[in-house]
Amino acid sequence: MECYFLKKDFNLIVWYKQLLGKKPQPIAKSYYMNDVYFLKGFDDGRLSVTVGNGTYHLNIFRMTQEDVATYYCGAIKFTALYFSPGTFLMITEKHSNTRRILQQPDLKPVHLGDNITLQCTVQFMEDCAQHSVYWLKQSSGESPSKIIVSYFIMADAQTCVYNFTMKIRTLSDTGIYYCAMDIDGEIITGQGTKVTITGTDQNIMNPGTFILVSSNIISAVIIMIALVKWHFIG
Repeated sequence: MECYFLKKDFNLIVWYKQLLGKKPQPIAKSYYMNDVYFLKGFDDGRLSVTVGNGTYHLNIFRMTQEDVATYYCGAIKFTALYFSPGTFLMITEKHSNTRRILQQPDLKPVHLGDNITLQCTVQFMEDCAQHSVYWLKQSSGESPSKIIVSYFIMADAQTCVYNFTMKIRTLSDTGIYYCAMDIDGEIITGQGTKVTITGTDQNIMNPGTFILVSSNIISAVIIMIALVKWHFIG
């Protein structure tokens, strides 16, 4: 995962990992772009940081389900803390879980000022009250962000339904909304709902371009596909 910055006078550069519903954890840090120090729990040799001229890239080797999370690059200058938008990384495995997430609708054309409701249905699950759904919004050219939590509204015959309602205020509210759930340590996601504003020409990617890494390449060295191109300003 790539982290770019323009200034060289940051006191500290840090990579963070955030599990769904948890606080960010520092992974690695460098003072004034010198030696990289990996914090406890992340010093098993599977992670590395490539330091260059204005770059601080995070690499992950031999990926596992434990690596599923949102990753942030952060920098400290005196008392100011700067963060990248973050990259949500997940692994998909064929037949790894019989549960499925269905999202409705696939496409949602709206007008500014409209209230919309997105629905996420989880099949083959009985303990609905024990789980919550996380909604992630992905704008064109960006990584999924803005995690929102919703709880189930109804359950019937091993099916749990979760709704997310929001008001479309500006063009920035458009994008692809994904629901994601952590079940027994495995993240499963819906196919995405594309929200567009009627009458505008928006260059928004199609659902399905979510950051997915196939399990058949876990054994290979993986440098995260989703690139966070972050520029510090000021």
